[in-house]
Amino acid sequence: MTSQFRSIVAQSWAGMLAVLLTMFIADIVRLAMLGQYTELSNSFMTDPGILGLWVLTILICINTLVQVAVHTFDGNTFRKSIFWISVFYTLFFLLHQIFHLYTGEQFGLHTVLDITHHVLGFWACWASHRWSNLS
Repeated sequence: MTSQFRSIVAQSWAGMLAVLLTMFIADIVRLAMLGQYTELSNSFMTDPGILGLWVLTILICINTLVQVAVHTFDGNTFRKSIFWISVFYTLFFLLHQIFHLYTGEQFGLHTVLDITHHVLGFWACWASHRWSNLS
């Protein structure tokens, strides 16, 4: 049972990484297809911006390290920390999407990707919680 929850946690984090990278690439492709390179530059200066790019880089590194760490370590304290890291990671992206919705962002590609990311995040939280409660 331990390996099942461990695998679900790692797979959920891998899925969140794939979706996160797709979110970033989707804007580049969409605006390039429209020939809107100035809009692309202006868009990225606003979101994510330079600070946001640093945050995304750190989150991508955390994501990849968590995937490997989940398969490397198994102590109870480690498993509980993975649960809390999953919760904070998921909440960060959920709050980010709520902010975008609050500012009037319409339904689109990002909405579908964001919802998928949140589902995977909740799945990671559920599986890491179950994994952390095993002796």
